[in-house]
Amino acid sequence: ALATYWLAYQVLHNRIAAFMAGIMFAFSPVRWGQVNHLTLLSTMLIPVYIGCLLKAKQGLEEGLRSAWTYFAAAGLSLGVIAYDSEHYSIFLVVFSAIFIIFWFPFRLQKEKLWQWLKLAAGVVSASAISVLIYGPMLVAARREIDAAGDYVTFPLRETWFGADIFSFITPINPKSLFGHLYSIKDFHFLISEDAYIGIIPLLLALVGAILYIKRRSMWLWLVSAVLFTTLALGPYLLINGEMKQVAGTYFLFKSIPLLGSIRVPSRFVIMSSLSVAILAGYAVKAFTRLQ
Repeated sequence: ALATYWLAYQVLHNRIAAFMAGIMFAFSPVRWGQVNHLTLLSTMLIPVYIGCLLKAKQGLEEGLRSAWTYFAAAGLSLGVIAYDSEHYSIFLVVFSAIFIIFWFPFRLQKEKLWQWLKLAAGVVSASAISVLIYGPMLVAARREIDAAGDYVTFPLRETWFGADIFSFITPINPKSLFGHLYSIKDFHFLISEDAYIGIIPLLLALVGAILYIKRRSMWLWLVSAVLFTTLALGPYLLINGEMKQVAGTYFLFKSIPLLGSIRVPSRFVIMSSLSVAILAGYAVKAFTRLQ
């Protein structure tokens, strides 16, 4: 919550909105749904990494040398989080690609293009630092795969099934708030296919996106939320436990090295949850300004 507060305050410049964003991500149902996977519950360095990227970008714009310190800190965060969960490090690599593409200066002014090239170089440098930190584990993993095979290629249900469409709006715990409105027996998706972020954060995120639709920085989080949500759907559309022969965005990524190791596509939704929390923060920011 504290790490997300630090990130959200950089984006929103509003303490109440940043506080609420931190609470919504830290106590997100989809996050606490991983309480039996302590590695997946260790999400602190996700907002720290993104926050370091934002600090580095700001430093480049202001001509500060500290920008490269933040790039180094981002690389350290990315390397360390890989030891908790390589899934999260992969998710952050995808976010980094979004980050670089998003800030590309479409008006090709020399100064802005040069600044963007330094931003891209900084992100690449951060990735290189993370590889150095996580390198020993990558070498060990390579040896294990050569010796015992790659378990990711096994025909597991989770490998081919992403988040169920209904799971985004259905609390899997019938004892949760408003849970009595749902008859769990009528839903047939597995816990591994659950992606429930919360109705209130989703509604606030929608309001925030509408109210700040002209703010370019808001679109970064909206694009992130949409992309990671579509990735969480997996290779085929899953509706109430029934797989439809409709190819999803995940198919485009599965052939990319590293991304193919995501055994449970629905785990992408942790990044959707963070993006939704930031978007919801925009709505809270707007409400505080009405007072």
